[in-house]
Amino acid sequence: MKSIFLLFATIIIIIQFNQACLREASISDVASSIILTKDESKFFKLNSETLPYSKSIQFNCFEGLRLLSVTNRDRNSIYFYNYDTHELDYIWKPKDSLFNNFYLDGHSVLNRDTIIVFSYASATVCLSNRLGKCLNTYRLVRDMSNFSHPPTPVIGTFNPILLKDSLLLCTGYISGEYNDSDQEQRPVIIKFDINSNRIEYYLDYPHIYDRRNWGGCDLRNVYAIFFKNFIIASFPLSNNLIKFDLFSFLGSEIIAMNNFKFDPIHQSKDKIISHDALGMHFYSNFSYGPILYDKYRSLFYRIWYKPATNPRDHEPASWIRKWGIEIFNENFEICGNQQMDDSLFTIKSMFVTEKGINYQKFINDDEIMFSILKPEKISN
Repeated sequence: MKSIFLLFATIIIIIQFNQACLREASISDVASSIILTKDESKFFKLNSETLPYSKSIQFNCFEGLRLLSVTNRDRNSIYFYNYDTHELDYIWKPKDSLFNNFYLDGHSVLNRDTIIVFSYASATVCLSNRLGKCLNTYRLVRDMSNFSHPPTPVIGTFNPILLKDSLLLCTGYISGEYNDSDQEQRPVIIKFDINSNRIEYYLDYPHIYDRRNWGGCDLRNVYAIFFKNFIIASFPLSNNLIKFDLFSFLGSEIIAMNNFKFDPIHQSKDKIISHDALGMHFYSNFSYGPILYDKYRSLFYRIWYKPATNPRDHEPASWIRKWGIEIFNENFEICGNQQMDDSLFTIKSMFVTEKGINYQKFINDDEIMFSILKPEKISN
């Protein structure tokens, strides 16, 4: 199984993180006060059942115990590794009849004994303990009474879920382009009341998405983090971030530093576009990825990508793109903008520790390797 996976891993993963439609770009050259330097690497040994790739990982620290949790979809389980010893701590598996026909896609660890797990196919969220017992189940079924294209929830590394009193808050989207939709008909934030089962939607796509054909797929994704009383959202085709207030349920734009020029697909939305054509359009252009928050330094990091030099059909090695990071402080003032000198294995496996930004690099199918970028202040 792992050998078969590795034959196609590069193709699948690059398709998942290539996100944009840009023909011209301006990468801002700012006077940086923060730079990123390479630090140590971390290695986690895998068993024969675990693939070196996951859409949902999370780093947590509970009473000094630092854990890296990794969703294993093939085994419908979550592997918890001790971040310091690199050893497997325990495995979460569903052990309750309420999990029948539940296919694990994402998770969010609330505390040492409470985990939120998610199944995309049924839009089901389950609150579970570490022993695999289901405590509560909620179905976030799309309500089309007020929106023609409401989102399907997505929960993963950069699509977290928050349980706040009686509310579940998360982000989501649907793929595809539709002639009858503009940004007001495609919200991306989901609010679900667990007492009444009422679902509401908020936050439209930025105006650049309005009435244009972007090809759907991951271009319609939204990356988000919870920060204080806000959701900070990063869209693949928007230079600016969106700051969404969880009290007023209103959003406002945060001006970013780059000035990428986006170009849509110049074909009607109802015209079928081949997968290869969409792929070449992705690989030939810039895009934005997720945003991370560094609680140790009070910084934000936003990922961006440059076009592949010469992407070619059916040649995965030609699809790899250079990437960089925008750096902001908590007031969203620019602190740096830096291009990296290597390639990413997947953006789905990134997180921040006190050492810096951990990002996954592919070594082999027997272990997961994370390189670390350490933020350092530049002395004047």
